Amino acid sequence: MKFLSVLQLLLSVPLSLTSVSASPPSSPLSQTWDFIIIGSGASGIPLADRLSETGKSVLLLERGWASSGRWGGAWKPEWLRGTNLSRFDVPGLAQLVWWDEVVGNEGVWCADVEAKAACLLGGGTGVNAGQFYLPTWDDFDANQPPGFRSRDVASALGKASQRLPWTDTPSMDGKSYLTNGSYMWREALTNSSAPGHFRFITANDNLNDRNRTSSWTEFFFQNGEKGGPLATYLVTASQRKNFKLHMNTTVARVLRDGDVATGVEVESTGPGGLTGTINVTPGSGRVILSAGVFGTFKILLRSGIGPTEEIQRLASHSIEAAKLPPRKKWINLPVGHNLDDGPNHLLGVSVQGMDSYPWETLWSSTRDNPDIKKYLGSRSGPLAQLQASIGPVSWDTVLGQDGRKRVIQWDFSSGKNVQQAPGDGGYMIFTSNLNLGHTSRGRLTLTPNLTVSIAQPPYFTDASGHDFSALLTSATSLLALINATILQTQPGSFFLAPPPGVGLEQYLRAAKPASSNHWVGTARMGERCGEGVVVDASTRVCGMRNLHVVDASVVNGLPTANPQAVFVVVAERAAEVIRGLGGRY
Repeated sequence: MKFLSVLQLLLSVPLSLTSVSASPPSSPLSQTWDFIIIGSGASGIPLADRLSETGKSVLLLERGWASSGRWGGAWKPEWLRGTNLSRFDVPGLAQLVWWDEVVGNEGVWCADVEAKAACLLGGGTGVNAGQFYLPTWDDFDANQPPGFRSRDVASALGKASQRLPWTDTPSMDGKSYLTNGSYMWREALTNSSAPGHFRFITANDNLNDRNRTSSWTEFFFQNGEKGGPLATYLVTASQRKNFKLHMNTTVARVLRDGDVATGVEVESTGPGGLTGTINVTPGSGRVILSAGVFGTFKILLRSGIGPTEEIQRLASHSIEAAKLPPRKKWINLPVGHNLDDGPNHLLGVSVQGMDSYPWETLWSSTRDNPDIKKYLGSRSGPLAQLQASIGPVSWDTVLGQDGRKRVIQWDFSSGKNVQQAPGDGGYMIFTSNLNLGHTSRGRLTLTPNLTVSIAQPPYFTDASGHDFSALLTSATSLLALINATILQTQPGSFFLAPPPGVGLEQYLRAAKPASSNHWVGTARMGERCGEGVVVDASTRVCGMRNLHVVDASVVNGLPTANPQAVFVVVAERAAEVIRGLGGRY
């Protein structure tokens, strides 16, 4: 609330539209709904669009405020005044969410989550780098139960790829900018005389080719702007009279009558937000949690669904105790377990002459800036791309001694310190993401002050050590390739990480893994309910008749690449499944 007030004062304009609907304004508190969907992220928005196609009433609740200018987002630098764009619509401004000098960035993130989770319209799709890789068959066959295997999601994948166009050349003039490092690395990668060289492909045209392959980065940017579900699925949903989006409204808990969800209790978290009870249609209405790994976890616990020891701690909280269902109606499920995320490690090389861009200065720049002029005039130039540039992106598949294949994704970026003059030494950074196939898992917990905390990080917790071995194998191979190419062809180049005199294994073991912020898995999906399962293949929460989870929580393990396309496909498949359940339950 403090952030919203300060920001509104700075802008002197409303931060967002609170409600979006094709029908005349009316309070969602005063009617019942066939579907209440909680969370407007990569799964919640597509799901709301598809379910609203049925003609049934759909309410999409978002705890945060508007990001994109299309939906009333008004947070922007001065040079965007008079346009329908906010800072979240310009690809070149995306990385500013990580820059502390931008006043108010703390308001982007959920205050009650220790990890970085976006609390605004679009969720992660509103603030992330926009990387969009269509899933491989293994992403579903290796992780999901029957009902959500590759053959089951084929139709959903087709729908998602049609609704979300992608590009590897975001600038509308068809050119790439500031990519001399990218082309240098591509040449090194595909050098057939180098050990362990890669093949170059187009990732979204070659879905199942993820072993020693590289691709230009694929983005869901459209027309030189950030695209994604906010620019596609939400647009079509908002045109229907039976759909309503309401922002600045947090769902505290699902209201239950035994195994039936009767509605949700909501609390206002900003201007125009709702406080009270919103009900579903008796006998046929459904509540669907799409609040992401952290939000869904917290809502389920506060609804009396989760590990008994977690609910018991909540019951010792005087306010929560009065709101929990009676103990005999608690549902003991491993919610928050099976937490997965990809650990990041960096390899770095000092190389002269890298292109770079002072993107940190864009916030305070003016329309006299030629790159800003180019962007505003034709959606072209460096600002139409992500800053700093990412790519090529590479994949390496390692077969472990346990017989499992583990996929390591390597993100490449290059640049130089802003203090350095043009032509001086710069850097190449190679970031590992240990993705599909690793077995390490963690766990969430809810602290006494109702903050979602990571009780056990999911990094290299496998007792056998196969996850680390896969990373070491892939990193060793990449190091050899860099040694044989970049260090041999670029005068004065040398390794920054690992530093001189430090062995690779020693360096990797000593480095604390960074989070990729690709959290999944905490409401594990099974074909049917049983040990270790939270949600069955109908997306229903075990022990409940009309409470569903459709978000990253039901993706049982990381996919091959950045996961947001997987979340959209899961939503498309879930819409097919839920529509097939019929009316009454």
